[in-house]
Amino acid sequence: MNKRILGIIIGFVISINAISADSIEEDPKDIFYTGLAMRIQKTGIFHINMVHLSESYPDTIYGKFASGYLSQTKQNYKECIKNLESVTKSKPISDFRLVNEAYFYMGICNYDLGNFDLAIKDYTKSISTDNKNSSTENFLNSILERAKTYNRIRKYDLAKNDISAAIQKIENEPQYDKYYNLEQLHVDRIALNTTLNNHKDSILDCDWLINNSKEKKDIGYLYRGQIKYKLLKDYDSGFADYKKAFEINPNNFAAIANIIEVLNARKEYEEIPSYLTHALKIKPNLGVLYYSRGYFLEQLKNRKEACNDMTESLKYSSQNVDRDSEGFYNFDHIPSARSFINSLCK
Repeated sequence: MNKRILGIIIGFVISINAISADSIEEDPKDIFYTGLAMRIQKTGIFHINMVHLSESYPDTIYGKFASGYLSQTKQNYKECIKNLESVTKSKPISDFRLVNEAYFYMGICNYDLGNFDLAIKDYTKSISTDNKNSSTENFLNSILERAKTYNRIRKYDLAKNDISAAIQKIENEPQYDKYYNLEQLHVDRIALNTTLNNHKDSILDCDWLINNSKEKKDIGYLYRGQIKYKLLKDYDSGFADYKKAFEINPNNFAAIANIIEVLNARKEYEEIPSYLTHALKIKPNLGVLYYSRGYFLEQLKNRKEACNDMTESLKYSSQNVDRDSEGFYNFDHIPSARSFINSLCK
């Protein structure tokens, strides 16, 4: 077969394929579900499909959903709700999955408008109409957003219930594990249980992190240490957990700060300067750390190094010290450092 004939055949095949592709009529429902199937993977396909639906099929319920979703991404929340309500109120309701998703995004828009009670109602409707036998992530998305909303209005017990339901679903259905941060959900539940004074339950989540976490094992020890030391008055065990958190992650500033706090309370000053040196490796521009190391060096009769640290501390601003020190230091070190230098560093 010569090249000319081969070229004619290839051209003919391409033409036939083009005609066939053009003759296939798109179904808006298929476009919606194809995008939805890819949403959890965060590939961008969902957004692309919603743009296509809103532009090509604006009068269908799928096009109206897409317009509502796109309004939410543009922070036009009232327009979002208007479009999505037209989906939820469509009669007859022919696609309950579409309605679930409409309520979910309505919840997001109402939350961002500060309509927290309406957001909770939307998320609840999304959850209640979800087919629990399906393998969709709608239940998880809605229940996690509802937990966030309950937390926002300080209904911590209800937020905890939703976080617990999400944890259970992810643990029972491992396909979700790579898409949702199970470790962070346990951290969130620690915070909620601590707020609710359910310290035993908090410790159970700390233990889960210690035994199962790949990235937050030190956080499990840190939080367990804080609960034991500060709330349950189990001082020795709490201190041991602080040290374990530091051992696992020497860059855990909170663990270092807590260790220093305990050593200071015990008046065991010898180890404190070395821990402050570790802290300065993490936050080298935090002047209050130089001041603190200087203070403890003076307690250990090392005035020369204490004066050097006090002088070094003056190079750094004391503004935002509470924020920059993660809440562990909240005083202006500069006047005290100057007074120390004027009195003792001559």
